[in-house]
Amino acid sequence: MVIANRRHLRKKTVKMKKARILLGSFCCLMLVINSLSDKEDENELLNFLDGHSPRSATFIENRHHYLDMQLVLHTEFFSNSIQCAMNCLVTMRCRSFNFRLQADIDGKHICELLASDKFNSSERYVLNIEFHHYSIVVRLQYFVTFL
Repeated sequence: MVIANRRHLRKKTVKMKKARILLGSFCCLMLVINSLSDKEDENELLNFLDGHSPRSATFIENRHHYLDMQLVLHTEFFSNSIQCAMNCLVTMRCRSFNFRLQADIDGKHICELLASDKFNSSERYVLNIEFHHYSIVVRLQYFVTFL
């Protein structure tokens, strides 16, 4: 009985860890541009986005942490962290973001897009109960050649 409970708890823990990883593979650039009402808004948006969009990335949630950067690329208000991740994907130089847990009266959360991540600015990576920090997961590709 005890062994079965441990297995159940282990499986539940693994599922919870997997749920913390947001997989972002979005083709939202065209959707956003198509929804713009006038040419002026479109030019402003194109200056804000990079030339490699749409792109895809996997974000990992770092619970109750905050990357305290002096320079924030952009601050926006969103209903959930997925919207914040989508915004990061289409924003030039965005490498990570801070997402505030407490929503405002309208149900929106602060999303801070950052040009750095916890690996390049580890001295600024701190515990903070008000935020979760999301970093893009970097996967190394290994190529094996045989002579």
